Formats: sequence, structure tokens, C-alpha cells
Amino acid sequence: MWSLCGRSLLQRSSRSAFGGCSSTYSVSVVPVLDDNYVHVIQLGKKNEAVCVDAGCASTIKTWCETRGVSIRNLFITHHHHDHVGGVDAIVSTYAANVHGADSRIPGEYHLVKSGDSLKIFGKDERQTNVDVLGADGHTKNHVAYFVHGSFHRSCLFSGDSMFSGGCGRLFEGDANEAFQTLSTFKSLPQSTLLFPGHEYTLSNLQFALDVCRKGSIPTIVREIDVMEAIKRCECFLRQGKPSVPTTIAHELGINVFLNATSSDHLQALLDAKLQFNNTSNKVMPGIFTVFPYDVHI
Repeated sequence: MWSLCGRSLLQRSSRSAFGGCSSTYSVSVVPVLDDNYVHVIQLGKKNEAVCVDAGCASTIKTWCETRGVSIRNLFITHHHHDHVGGVDAIVSTYAANVHGADSRIPGEYHLVKSGDSLKIFGKDERQTNVDVLGADGHTKNHVAYFVHGSFHRSCLFSGDSMFSGGCGRLFEGDANEAFQTLSTFKSLPQSTLLFPGHEYTLSNLQFALDVCRKGSIPTIVREIDVMEAIKRCECFLRQGKPSVPTTIAHELGINVFLNATSSDHLQALLDAKLQFNNTSNKVMPGIFTVFPYDVHI
């Protein structure tokens, strides 16, 4: 169960997650640009970290300087500039290894593909696996990273293929590809923590509420659950905290896109969401500044 502005599904603390024992993994949710997140994974007191996407090098470098760490590996989800704009500078500063599935990623990189399994801190580091999941739809050659093994909880780093309460707009892929991507995510353990690439939760939930109330597009998502999720999201944002991570289980209760029953159903939701974004007079509860946040795994 969730409580308003509190979570029993994971412990969130504003203190550094990196002062604990060397066996503790942490993910820092770091806001960059307007509404992007990069996610930095660190093992205990190790001075090396792994970063998922790199939209802004200066913010990532500031984070590293504050923590006294360097970036060892970059895992890139897709080629859009707000996810790769800082790659060259990060590689130049830390000699980081870049992993991705798209030839449009800048510089030299290690090609990955769906089905690959990597080691997050090297082949001898506690057998923590990074499974590469094909995640086409938002773009071609989009991948997500499913991290599991030594973590207490598995983690899905979804880029722009899935958000809390939503999924990515289709720029290069189609609804069938996006539906297959979401079906893959639905099959993951429900305790899996979701770390998406943007803070889009509130807008997605406002759309879900509109879908529930109008009833023109069928969904199993309940209005009461969406309303509670909106309250929680607003509460976190007002405190300068990100609304993520959530879990796959939570998303199954509030994400109308994840609950689509076919590619046609998903396409109808995507079309409605685009119209909703263009025409809605929804009231946003203010402009929020979100600060970096650490999550124990």
C-alpha cells in the first residue's frame, strides 16, 4: 500500500545513499534539462558509477564531483539529443564506455541488442546482470535495461518507451512495436522498480483520469486509483522530489497504456493523449524544481 507522500514499496531518504556498507546499491535520480532524468547507479563506496542516458554533461559532472565518483559506463536507451547530448563530454572526462543499440549515438560505442546480458560493474562484480530489452515504438533501435541479480529489487530503466502513467510518443515506430514493448514490461516481476527518462507522471495521470471519466476508450484502470496517484504525485513534486521510481505493480493499477489490450487499443489511447495535450485546459499545480534523489536498492 502507498500512503500520501510516503511509500512502503521502497524507502526514500534525502540523506546520501552512498555512506552505507560496500554491499549497498543505490540509484540516484538526477534531473537534467527541462524534465529529463538520468539515473546513476553506484555500489556502496565505490568511486565508479554507471549512468543511464546522458542528456546534460555539466549536471552529471557536478553530481560526480559532489560524490567523488567517475562514470565507468554509459547505457544509452535511444538517440534523441536530450538523452545523448552529454555523451561526448562524459567520455572525454571519464573515458567511459558507451553502450547502445543505435548508430546515431555520438562517438564510439559498444553495440548492444535485445537479448544481450551485460555486467553492470564488470564480469566479477557480484554477478549483477543487465539484460537488454528491445523497446521500439518511441524510436527505432530503442532499448531498455533490466538490472537484476545482486540488487534487492530488480530495476527497469525504460528511457522514453514507458513512463509512470504513460508511454512514449511514436516518432519512428508504430503502435504494434510499442504494444510489444509494453507487453515485455508487463511480464517482468511486479516488484520491479521503474526508472523512466522524464518527469511526465502528472500529465499522464491527468489524461488517465480523463479516460476514466469519459469512458469513450475502455480501460480497467479505476478513477479512484488515479485520483490517489495524482495526489501523491503532486505531493512529491511540491517537496522537490521526483515522482519515480514506481513499480510495475503500481503501473498496472494506474497506467492506461500499459493496460491496453491490443495495438489498436494502444493507438486509440496515443491519439487521444495527443489531442488531450493540445486542447486540455487542465490546471497544473505550479512549477516544480526537482532535486537529485537517492534510492536504496
